[in-house]
Amino acid sequence: MKGPATVSHEHHQFVVLVTLCVGMFMAILDVNVINIATISIRSEFHASVSAITWAVDAYNLSLCGLMLSGGTLAG
Repeated sequence: MKGPATVSHEHHQFVVLVTLCVGMFMAILDVNVINIATISIRSEFHASVSAITWAVDAYNLSLCGLMLSGGTLAG
């Protein structure tokens, strides 16, 4: 027979799993949007491929840094 502590612990694990899945989905969606938008950004700013690569890498690095900071603060 399960007590209230066990059910609460299982519920907490489920909430953590759902939160991680939603966060990962948002990160993948965000990176895909940036990758698709690079064509428009390149034509609008007349940028080279290396400049776009640097911009996308800088964006991804800052996004990952914020996600790691948020995860640390949430834990």
